[in-house]
Amino acid sequence: GVVDPARVAPVYQRIVALDPFEADAHRMLGRMAMQINQPDTAAREFRAVLALGPVDQAAAHTDLAESYLKSGKRAEAKKQTLAALEIAPTYERAQALLLKLTGGQP
Repeated sequence: GVVDPARVAPVYQRIVALDPFEADAHRMLGRMAMQINQPDTAAREFRAVLALGPVDQAAAHTDLAESYLKSGKRAEAKKQTLAALEIAPTYERAQALLLKLTGGQP
């Protein structure tokens, strides 16, 4: 079913408090922050994921780009999207985001 951020976020916050280097917990906190329209909080968590050297760097850059776009930071969003596409040129989520950022899609 659907994850309720209000119920699950404290669990991930506790994980991060115990192990600040747990990238998956930061990623989940970022995604939950996006669900409840807190893009600045999401960006902080996604920056932590990138700093920890995630396995899927393209997805991490795209997560950060989406949080920047949601908070109106288009230039930063484009920079992160391009970083994702440098790593994985065929990554469809980043391609779609770049089209959105450059006006190639309504």
